[in-house]
Amino acid sequence: MNRSRRARACLVGYVLASIADVVGELVDHPVLVAGLPMILMPLLAGFLWWSSPPSRLRTVTLVALGFSWLGDWLGDPMLVKIIFFRALRSPTAWPCGRVGGTAC
Repeated sequence: MNRSRRARACLVGYVLASIADVVGELVDHPVLVAGLPMILMPLLAGFLWWSSPPSRLRTVTLVALGFSWLGDWLGDPMLVKIIFFRALRSPTAWPCGRVGGTAC
Protein backbone atom coordinates (compact mmCIF):
# COMPACT_ATOMS: atom_id res chain seq x y z
CA MET A 1 0.00 0.00 0.00
CA ASN A 2 1.58 3.32 -1.01
CA ARG A 3 1.64 6.53 1.01
CA SER A 4 -1.34 8.21 -0.66
CA ARG A 5 -3.55 5.14 -0.21
CA ARG A 6 -2.58 4.89 3.46
CA ALA A 7 -3.29 8.60 3.94
CA ARG A 8 -6.66 8.24 2.22
CA ALA A 9 -7.52 5.22 4.37
CA CYS A 10 -6.71 7.17 7.54
CA LEU A 11 -8.77 10.14 6.37
CA VAL A 12 -11.78 7.99 5.46
CA GLY A 13 -11.50 6.20 8.80
CA TYR A 14 -11.33 9.54 10.60
CA VAL A 15 -14.41 10.89 8.82
CA LEU A 16 -16.41 7.71 9.49
CA ALA A 17 -15.33 7.57 13.14
CA SER A 18 -16.19 11.27 13.56
CA ILE A 19 -19.67 10.74 12.15
CA ALA A 20 -20.18 7.72 14.39
CA ASP A 21 -18.97 9.74 17.39
CA VAL A 22 -21.49 12.53 16.70
CA VAL A 23 -24.28 9.98 16.24
CA GLY A 24 -23.21 8.28 19.48
CA GLU A 25 -23.42 11.62 21.30
CA LEU A 26 -26.87 12.33 19.83
CA VAL A 27 -28.33 8.96 20.82
CA ASP A 28 -26.36 8.86 24.09
CA HIS A 29 -24.69 5.52 23.32
CA PRO A 30 -22.08 4.99 26.08
CA VAL A 31 -19.83 2.57 24.16
CA LEU A 32 -19.52 4.86 21.13
CA VAL A 33 -19.03 7.95 23.28
CA ALA A 34 -16.33 6.27 25.36
CA GLY A 35 -14.50 4.38 22.62
CA LEU A 36 -14.42 6.50 19.50
CA PRO A 37 -12.41 9.46 20.81
CA MET A 38 -9.56 7.00 21.42
CA ILE A 39 -9.16 6.34 17.69
CA LEU A 40 -9.83 9.81 16.26
CA MET A 41 -6.45 11.40 17.02
CA PRO A 42 -4.38 8.38 15.90
CA LEU A 43 -6.29 8.34 12.59
CA LEU A 44 -5.71 12.07 12.12
CA ALA A 45 -2.02 11.62 13.01
CA GLY A 46 -1.79 8.75 10.51
CA PHE A 47 -3.23 10.95 7.80
CA LEU A 48 -0.72 13.69 8.59
CA TRP A 49 2.17 11.19 8.71
CA TRP A 50 1.37 9.60 5.35
CA SER A 51 0.26 12.73 3.47
CA SER A 52 3.01 15.23 4.26
CA PRO A 53 6.78 15.31 3.88
CA PRO A 54 8.94 15.23 7.00
CA SER A 55 9.28 18.69 8.52
CA ARG A 56 9.48 20.42 11.86
CA LEU A 57 5.87 21.55 11.53
CA ARG A 58 4.73 17.96 10.97
CA THR A 59 6.70 16.76 14.00
CA VAL A 60 5.31 19.48 16.28
CA THR A 61 1.78 18.84 15.03
CA LEU A 62 2.14 15.10 15.68
CA VAL A 63 3.33 15.86 19.22
CA ALA A 64 0.34 18.18 19.69
CA LEU A 65 -2.02 15.46 18.44
CA GLY A 66 -0.38 13.09 20.92
CA PHE A 67 -1.12 15.48 23.79
CA SER A 68 -4.68 15.81 22.54
CA TRP A 69 -5.03 12.02 22.47
CA LEU A 70 -3.65 11.80 26.02
CA GLY A 71 -6.23 14.34 27.15
CA ASP A 72 -9.01 12.21 25.64
CA TRP A 73 -7.53 8.97 26.98
CA LEU A 74 -7.12 10.21 30.55
CA GLY A 75 -10.79 10.98 30.47
CA ASP A 76 -13.19 12.64 32.77
CA PRO A 77 -11.35 14.98 35.10
CA MET A 78 -11.74 18.33 33.36
CA LEU A 79 -8.56 19.67 34.98
CA VAL A 80 -6.51 16.92 33.29
CA LYS A 81 -8.04 17.80 29.91
CA ILE A 82 -7.27 21.49 30.45
CA ILE A 83 -3.65 20.71 31.34
CA PHE A 84 -3.17 18.63 28.20
CA PHE A 85 -4.95 21.25 26.09
CA ARG A 86 -2.57 23.89 27.42
CA ALA A 87 0.43 21.63 26.76
CA LEU A 88 -0.93 21.16 23.24
CA ARG A 89 -1.42 24.87 22.71
CA SER A 90 2.16 25.87 23.49
CA PRO A 91 4.01 23.59 21.03
CA THR A 92 1.73 24.59 18.15
CA ALA A 93 3.26 28.07 18.20
CA TRP A 94 6.88 26.86 18.26
CA PRO A 95 7.46 26.89 14.48
CA CYS A 96 6.62 30.61 14.52
CA GLY A 97 9.21 31.32 17.19
CA ARG A 98 6.61 32.58 19.67
CA VAL A 99 5.61 30.24 22.47
CA GLY A 100 1.93 30.75 23.20
CA GLY A 101 1.54 33.12 20.27
CA THR A 102 -0.82 32.97 17.36
CA ALA A 103 -0.20 30.97 14.21
CA CYS A 104 2.04 32.45 11.52
